[in-house]
Amino acid sequence: MDKTKLPGKNRGAILIITFLAITVLVIISIGMFMRMLSETRATERHKETAEAFYLAEAAIDKAISKLPSDTAAETGIPLGAGKYSLTIEVLEANKKWKAVGTGYVPDMPPNARAQKRIEAFLEKKELADLFWDNAIYSAGDVTFIGNSYEVNGKVIYADEIQGEERIPEEDITHDPSISPLALLDFQYLRQIAVSQIQPSGQNNLFTAADIGVKDFPTSFWFDNSDPDPLNWIPNVVYIESDLILRGNLVAGGFIIVGGDVIDNVELGGNASIDGCVYTRGYFQNKGGGNSLNVNGGIWAGDYVTLRGNAKVDYNATYMDAIRRNINPSTEVQLISWREEPIP
Repeated sequence: MDKTKLPGKNRGAILIITFLAITVLVIISIGMFMRMLSETRATERHKETAEAFYLAEAAIDKAISKLPSDTAAETGIPLGAGKYSLTIEVLEANKKWKAVGTGYVPDMPPNARAQKRIEAFLEKKELADLFWDNAIYSAGDVTFIGNSYEVNGKVIYADEIQGEERIPEEDITHDPSISPLALLDFQYLRQIAVSQIQPSGQNNLFTAADIGVKDFPTSFWFDNSDPDPLNWIPNVVYIESDLILRGNLVAGGFIIVGGDVIDNVELGGNASIDGCVYTRGYFQNKGGGNSLNVNGGIWAGDYVTLRGNAKVDYNATYMDAIRRNINPSTEVQLISWREEPIP
């Protein structure tokens, strides 16, 4: 008998087992393929949904750039992966609007596979008297740490205040409406800073690489040669970055930190500022035996924290000069937004 040959029934059993194994492998492969296909489709849907949301955001950005002069609707504007539509409703003439932006991917209905809609409320916050009347103006919190600080002037804040015992109660105002901080015409202010040339030959525009290297003007006044002081022109110092220093600082003028970008002021050494500081971020000093002296005022979009030997004196002459001779008008800005369901 040839022992290398299996009986017929054994060969049949092996064949059945082989077919069963192949069937199981096919079923597993089909399951893995279907799962992979489902995950791919889910990833693609998520990607298209995110793209539709970004398109809706782009529509709101377009509304901000159009206002206040143009309130015309826009439909089917192509951008990137799809298109967007925009409508603008006037809530208060030349001051408040509601904008609705809708993003579609890859095209307008009925061909849209993904849609997202954003409803936004926009406002042009004017620089009223309230904006110019304070030593400290914070669209967030104000915190005083220690008992060595001194504030000569009014303090206004939107959220909370702590450690204010050394300031007369009548000089403190809580006003949530000042948040968010009014956006200035930053392009206009930057142009002024570039045009103001100091005796050293440098202008008043500062980049991140200039901080601690390039000297700031030390006087509030750029040009005080006119016989009438009401016509004197302040320095406009435009800083395109955070103002974070561990060493000493001497600076003067109307100091804009970050412009439209939310940058911060953090002073770690002795600091003397003859002028007014505007930042959409926070303003704070580190204390620790160092002194801070501000003759002018502080505007901050996030919070103001003063530690140790810090003194802020309100200077109405400086405020009036900025308001009268620089006149930094405001821009339309986003006040609030929410995602709306697609009807």
